[in-house]
Amino acid sequence: KTDPYGVLVREEMELAGLPVAGPDTTPLAQRAAGRTLLGLLRLSAGELSRDEVMAWLTGCPIRSPDRPRGAEVSPTEWDLISRKAGIVRGREQWLDRLDRYSARISELATRSDELGDTSEARVTGMAQEARAVEALKRFITGLADQVDPPADGSKWGEFSRWALGLMQAYFDRRADLPAAEADSEQRVTEMLQELEGADDLEP
Repeated sequence: KTDPYGVLVREEMELAGLPVAGPDTTPLAQRAAGRTLLGLLRLSAGELSRDEVMAWLTGCPIRSPDRPRGAEVSPTEWDLISRKAGIVRGREQWLDRLDRYSARISELATRSDELGDTSEARVTGMAQEARAVEALKRFITGLADQVDPPADGSKWGEFSRWALGLMQAYFDRRADLPAAEADSEQRVTEMLQELEGADDLEP
């Protein structure tokens, strides 16, 4: 059994940039790559619960597949937006309530600008929030599509490629991670690749 205090001490020393001697006792599930993959697997088995999505976003180094278009993951802002929009779970609820919330913000910004009863900074802030809502909507749409797993009875290789695709899409390799955390991605990748060999066994 892993000593939780030993894990905590090692993590704190690594974050402080201090060298640590001795075997690494941190379970892979507690490393950045492991947490990212396990979070994705939990989301694939659920209904995109707002709490689970936000716990994953805030607890893992996540990138957006939409990043080439300038989109950045904004966990704190997205948490606030999803709360205001009243989201609980389910893809359709995410999209419907984000659409409604975006429409309310845009309408309020336009009306306030026309009436001149709100500061220019406030109007600009509402416009920025509306753009953040659209970024969150694109992220959730893509996430809902990608976490949908292969059909029951699919070959191990299909599950392996699906999981590897999820990691490639969402694990942020550019995050400023300690060396041990960066190494965890390689270990997760190798384990997922090895799953393809299970196709030689019974389904």
